[in-house]
Amino acid sequence: MKKDVPAMLCSVFIDRLEGDGTWDGMPKREKELHVQAFKDAHEAVFGRAGAHVVEAAKAMCEAIGIAHEIVTGPGRSVGQIRARRVLSYALREFLPATPSFPEIASATGRTNHSSVINSWQAARVMVAEQDPVFMAMLEKCKQAVQVEVAA
Repeated sequence: MKKDVPAMLCSVFIDRLEGDGTWDGMPKREKELHVQAFKDAHEAVFGRAGAHVVEAAKAMCEAIGIAHEIVTGPGRSVGQIRARRVLSYALREFLPATPSFPEIASATGRTNHSSVINSWQAARVMVAEQDPVFMAMLEKCKQAVQVEVAA
C-alpha cells in the first residue's frame, strides 16, 4: 500500500471531525479528543516533513528566485501559486525518496495535503502542455536538488 493512502484517510477523518455536519451529535470535547488522536497517529506514522524535504524546498525556492517564507505564507498571488505548483511537482518528482503529499504540505507551509494534490495536478497539466516558464522553473529546481544531493 502506498504511503499516501493512509495519510489521506487520516486527513479525511480529521477534516470530517473538525468540519461541521458530519459529526454533529458528538459533544465538542469528545470531537476535539478524536481530532487530536488522529493527528497524533498521523504524525507518529508519517512524522512531520523530514529535514531533507524542507531543505530541498528551500534550495528550490532559492533556485527559482523566491523566498521560502513567501511560498509558505498565506498569500495567493500568481507568483506564489506558480511557485507552490513548481515545488509540489518538483519535490514529488525529483527527490530520491518520494515524499508524501502531507510531507510536502508541511514543507511548503500548507495546512492540508489536499492543496498540494491540487497544485501537483495543475503542475502535471502545465508539464503536459510544456509551459515554457514552468518548465524553466522545474529545470532550475531539478538542478538545485542535484546539487543538494551531491553535497
